[in-house]
Amino acid sequence: MRGRSRARIARWVELASLWEACAPKPGNVNRRFDFHDATLPDFLSSAVVAAESLRGTRRWSVGSLVHRAVRARAAVVGSNTNLGILLLLAPLAMAASSGPRGTLRARTAETLRSMDGEDARLVYEAIRLAAPGGLGRVDRDDVAEEAPPSLLDAMKEAASRDSVAREYGTDFALTFDLVVPELHKGLEAGLGLADAVVRAYLVVLASVPDTLISRKEGIERARDVSRRAAELLETASKRLFIAPSGLERFDGELRAFGNRLNPGTTADLTTAGLFVLLAEGPWSEAELLARWKDASAGPRLPVTAAFPGAEGARRRMVLRLPRRRGIELGGRTLLMGVVNVTPDSFFEGSRVNCVDAAVARARDMIDDGADLVDIGAQSTRPGASEISEEEEKRRLIDVVAAVRSSLPEAVLSVDTSRASVAQEAIRWGADLINDVTALADPDMAAVIAAAGVPVVLMHMKGTPRTTREEARYDDLLGEVIAFLMDRVDVAVRSGIPRDRILLDPGIGFGKRRVHNLTLLREIGRLMELGFPLLIGHSRKAFLDPAGEGSPDPAERLEETLAVTAFCAERGVEILRVHDIASNRRLLRTLEAVRRGV
Repeated sequence: MRGRSRARIARWVELASLWEACAPKPGNVNRRFDFHDATLPDFLSSAVVAAESLRGTRRWSVGSLVHRAVRARAAVVGSNTNLGILLLLAPLAMAASSGPRGTLRARTAETLRSMDGEDARLVYEAIRLAAPGGLGRVDRDDVAEEAPPSLLDAMKEAASRDSVAREYGTDFALTFDLVVPELHKGLEAGLGLADAVVRAYLVVLASVPDTLISRKEGIERARDVSRRAAELLETASKRLFIAPSGLERFDGELRAFGNRLNPGTTADLTTAGLFVLLAEGPWSEAELLARWKDASAGPRLPVTAAFPGAEGARRRMVLRLPRRRGIELGGRTLLMGVVNVTPDSFFEGSRVNCVDAAVARARDMIDDGADLVDIGAQSTRPGASEISEEEEKRRLIDVVAAVRSSLPEAVLSVDTSRASVAQEAIRWGADLINDVTALADPDMAAVIAAAGVPVVLMHMKGTPRTTREEARYDDLLGEVIAFLMDRVDVAVRSGIPRDRILLDPGIGFGKRRVHNLTLLREIGRLMELGFPLLIGHSRKAFLDPAGEGSPDPAERLEETLAVTAFCAERGVEILRVHDIASNRRLLRTLEAVRRGV
C-alpha cells in the first residue's frame, strides 16, 4: 500500500468524497440538479472539511474522526451530507494509518474489533448532531438511548436495515468484494474515472437494495429501484459504457419523487470503494486524476470535477491600486491575511506587539500564499473598547511603513474607520482601506476619493461594543443589501469610482449565528449586487455549531476551512483569514480537482 501519512490519508478521503459527489449518479445531487435541502456545493464543502478534520485530529480513533468531521460540517451545511461516508471512511482511514502489515482489508477488520466504548459514545453524538437518515429524515430511535459499550455490536444489530452498519458486521465485505472490483473492471475496460464511478454505483444499487430508500419508502420500492438499475446495466456496451440517454431517464424517474428515492447509502459505499482504490492501487493518484478527465468509449454526460457556480459567478476585473498596480479579481479566490497590532483581538494567533513581529508575520503570510495583508490597530471584536485616534496611529503607522519598505510589492490593506488614520496609512504605503463602518466618518469618503485607493464597505449593526444587543432583523438580507447599497451611493457621490468599491456583509458583526449562516447561504444574492465581495469568517464564534464546538477560536480551523470552500465554490473574490497556509492548500486542492490536473 502506498504512503500512509495522515496528510496523505486525509487527501484520499477528500478525493474519494469529491469524485463520488461530482460523478453524475442517477438519483443523487449532481452538477445540474440539487435537492431542496442540499446542493452539490454542500457536498463538496463537506468533503473538504472532512479531510481537514482528519488532518487536525490529534487522537485518531473511529469515534473521534467521525465526531470531529460531523461537527465541522454542521458549522456551515445544514443537511446531513456525509454521515454515512464518514462512518465508512473512518475505519478505513484508521486501518490505512496502522502500518504496512497485512492487507488493508485485514487491518480494517482489526480496527473494527479494537473500537471501544468511547468510540460508541462519540459516534452516537455525531449521529444525533447529523440528524440521522440522510436527506429526508427518518426515526432517530437507533441513537435515542445511551451509547452501548460496543459500537461494533450496535452496528451488527442495525445491519439488517442499514448497509453502512452491515459493513461493520461483515468487515466491509461489500466494499472489498463488490465496489472495488467493479471500479477496477470499469477502469480496465477503458472508462474514464467518472463513468467508472457511475457504473460501480449502479452495480451496487442493482445488487443490494438501497437501505436509505427502504427506510423512507419501504423495501419493495427499494427493490424496484434495484431492478431498474439492473435493466440499465444490461444496456451497456461491450466496453461497459452506459449511454447518457439511459442515465438521464433513470435519473428523471428517481427525481420524480424529490429526494425520497435518493440512493444515498449506495453513494456512500461507492465513496468507500474509491478510498480503497486510492490506498491500494494499482493506479497512482496522478493516474486517477488523469482518468477523471479521460473521454470514455462514447459520448457522456458533461462530467468534470468542476465546482458548480464558480465559473458562472466569477466576474473578472482588475482592482486598480496606487503606484500603477492592480490585482485581478475573479480568476480565483484571493486570500487576505490578518495582522492585528492589538493586545485584545479575539484570536490570539493574529496579534503582534511590535514592528518587527508585524513585518515577520506579513512576510510569512506572503510566503504562505497571501494575496493581500490586512493590518489593523483597533480591535473590532464584540465588546471591544475604542482606543484614541493618537493610540491607533501610534500602533499602526510605523508598522505600515515598515511592511511597505520590507515588502514593496505586497498589497497592503489597512483596517480603520478613521479618516485621519486612513490618510496617514495611505501616505506610508497602504493600498486599500477596509472600513468596517462603511464611511461613517464624514471625512473618510473624501480621503479615499482623493487618494484613489479602493475601499471595502462593510455592514455592521451598531458598534463593536453594542453588536450583540443590536442583532435583531425583520428582513436580514433586505436590510443588509439596503445598507450596503446606500453606502455605495454615498461613496460614488463622494467621487469614489464604482470599480474601486468592494462589499463585505459583515459576518459576525451585529449578527447571531443564524444570521451569519443565512448570509453565507444567500451569498449569490449578494454577488448579484455587482461588486466584488470580501468575506471575513475566520475562526469566528458563529462557527461553533449549536454549542457543540469549542469556544476557543484556536480550535475552529476546520470550520473556517469549510466556509472557505463554500465561498470559493460560489466565486467570492476575497476571503479574510488568519491561517494562510491551510486555506491556500484547501483552495489549491479544490482547483486541482476542478481542473483534473
